[in-house]
Amino acid sequence: NEENLDMNEKENLDIKENEENLDIKEKENFDQKKDAPMIQKLHINSYNINNVDFPYGVITRENHIIGQVIPYYEDSYELATLKGTEENIPHYLIEAYYLIRELYKNHIYYLDIHEHNFLITNKGLKLVDFDNDYVTFASHLPGLNDFYQKNIITNFKRMTHSLLGYGLELMRFDFLNTMEELYEELLQLEKNHQKVKRK
Repeated sequence: NEENLDMNEKENLDIKENEENLDIKEKENFDQKKDAPMIQKLHINSYNINNVDFPYGVITRENHIIGQVIPYYEDSYELATLKGTEENIPHYLIEAYYLIRELYKNHIYYLDIHEHNFLITNKGLKLVDFDNDYVTFASHLPGLNDFYQKNIITNFKRMTHSLLGYGLELMRFDFLNTMEELYEELLQLEKNHQKVKRK
């Protein structure tokens, strides 16, 4: 019922209705136009966020948004490059968790969680690629925030599987329901990794 929606939810509903009537080219432009309000909302919610760097703004050409202005990290490389190495990958997964949890605690749900969207830098692990299709904000609709939380857990499972190649060991992820349970599972992965390394 539209009458029971808050301002953010009404805005998202209007965007969705307009989006359905666009062709592919228009849709690309429409998606990019959503970047500016998303970035503004990120900064509004950023007062308690210390470890995640948001895009600074958008780049326009001929009145069209063509990209985002993002931080530059010198000598950085993707978390994905550690796949198949002897590095302590579970340690980086825990760092990734801290970044996502910091956003989550400030009512920002980042759902594009995979190994190409985390950079290892001389300032620690950094999160990149704030695509408006995968960044959302807390909702008052019943059950939606739980859905986003479960989505985060599922994406962490996929990233862990991709980086470590684990299969059956990750079945426990399917029974996790909260960010706290995810954290405990990642800690256990790191302990197991250290045990194997010492053998």
